[in-house]
Amino acid sequence: FVNLDGAGNATGTTDQSSSDGAGLQQNLPFNSTYAISADGTGSFGTDTFAVLISASKLAYISKTSPSPTVILVERQ
Repeated sequence: FVNLDGAGNATGTTDQSSSDGAGLQQNLPFNSTYAISADGTGSFGTDTFAVLISASKLAYISKTSPSPTVILVERQ
């Protein structure tokens, strides 16, 4: 769950899988910032590239990670 406040702040919860085999961690607190320009591109968090796919979907990827992953955020 993510709440975008229209002023560049994102809060909510996220589920995250662990690379050490510990399993899925659910409902972790999430706080971040975002910026989306008129063409639908921008950032979601630090050092990311984001694309607004539709009114309810956003995809973003790290610009600095050696093994980046595409993250999809959807409004429910």
